[in-house]
Amino acid sequence: MQAASPIANLVAPAGRRVALVIGNSAYKYMPVLRNPRNDAADIETALKNLRFETVIALDLDRASINGAIERFSRLVEGASVAMVYYSGHGMQFNGKNYLLPTDANLETAADVNRYRLLPVDDLIELLGAANGLQLIVLDACRNNPVERDFKNKIASVAGANRDVASTRGFTRMRVRSGLIITYATAPDSVASDGDGRNSPFTQAFLKNIAVPDVDVRQMLFKVQSEVYTDSKAEQLPEISSLYVGPEVRFKASQR
Repeated sequence: MQAASPIANLVAPAGRRVALVIGNSAYKYMPVLRNPRNDAADIETALKNLRFETVIALDLDRASINGAIERFSRLVEGASVAMVYYSGHGMQFNGKNYLLPTDANLETAADVNRYRLLPVDDLIELLGAANGLQLIVLDACRNNPVERDFKNKIASVAGANRDVASTRGFTRMRVRSGLIITYATAPDSVASDGDGRNSPFTQAFLKNIAVPDVDVRQMLFKVQSEVYTDSKAEQLPEISSLYVGPEVRFKASQR
């Protein structure tokens, strides 16, 4: 885990805040997930209350997600805070991380491309147009037997990379200046979908996001700690950060 220390005594002005919120539950070729649609809807409500301009995408196929990304791209440029939140199935393949639209269908290695799946790298590039904090929140990588069977099939082909079958969840991504990526669970691990309205990670995120006068980095560490404790050490969120700007507080107390 990488974490940069905040610059002392500096607080960023509220500025313009934008967010793309994606939640995929109703998969056609993979296990349907209980919570991502709820997770995304509740996150969007929380962000609106914190004065974010939002684009929400619920249960969308790959083509429809492109439309949501295009709308979001018109908001990002010059934003003080730009955020992407995702809840749903995700996977790593050959060292890259992908978010899975509702029409994702994994049959051959050729199905893993940016036209069928959504590379997280594309979202990182999109956020680069912001002027301030760039935040990606990935509540993904639930247990997916379709992904497991797909990777086993790929690994069994003559001459294939046998390590493909052993990968789970996301791989750790390299961050750049200004960017924070927080994962619901550690690299190569699977996150819990939960039994209530929200996943354990999103439940903790919603609990902490509007606490007044807390820098976003400290908020994420609090979420990490709560998920780890509540899961009895079975799920440990990961935070990778190269944001070294002034503190960003989503909510200020009334003075």
